[in-house]
Amino acid sequence: MTSHPPAARAARAAAVVLTAGLAMAGCSFVDGPRRTARADTTVAEAVTAVELTGTGAGSIEVTPGTGPGVTVRRTVHYRGDTAPTAGQQVSGGVLTFTDGCSGNCSIDYRLEVPATAKVTLESDSGDITVTGVAAAEVEADSGDVRAEGIAGPLRISTGSGGMPGGPHLRLTATPLHSQRHARRPLRARSCGSTGEPAR
Repeated sequence: MTSHPPAARAARAAAVVLTAGLAMAGCSFVDGPRRTARADTTVAEAVTAVELTGTGAGSIEVTPGTGPGVTVRRTVHYRGDTAPTAGQQVSGGVLTFTDGCSGNCSIDYRLEVPATAKVTLESDSGDITVTGVAAAEVEADSGDVRAEGIAGPLRISTGSGGMPGGPHLRLTATPLHSQRHARRPLRARSCGSTGEPAR
């Protein structure tokens, strides 16, 4: 019978415990190449507000469209054999989204929304650009944020970086006045603070 040194037995036991712990936690490792799929659609219902929140990773771009509805262009990045099923719904004029991600995936969004809409955007990682809407609230943990031509209230919250031109996050705002375009500076403080147009 082969005898194993105590150190070898301890290492094997630790490996068994780690494997069991991962299984109990429901962890899985998805191998294979990274794939890309499109999930575009058009929302014909009238939309007054757009809420794209809880996104883990991926870029978001919002521009004004021509109709009362919303044009949705999504690029889904995933691993495995089946692409996540992304969805959306309108309730009381508010458009919300589901990404269908249960593992290693991310979605890039390109939205054309009514110019009269208010948008609320959140992303853990990815660039966010919003232009030409009535009001905007943006929350980003990591990435570049740009807000331009916002007619009404604008609020930006950041989790890393903060000052314009900083190493991780740039904050730029160009509120739109009723009679003319005028640039107002954006006040920003680093590490979880908010950026608001200066008065």
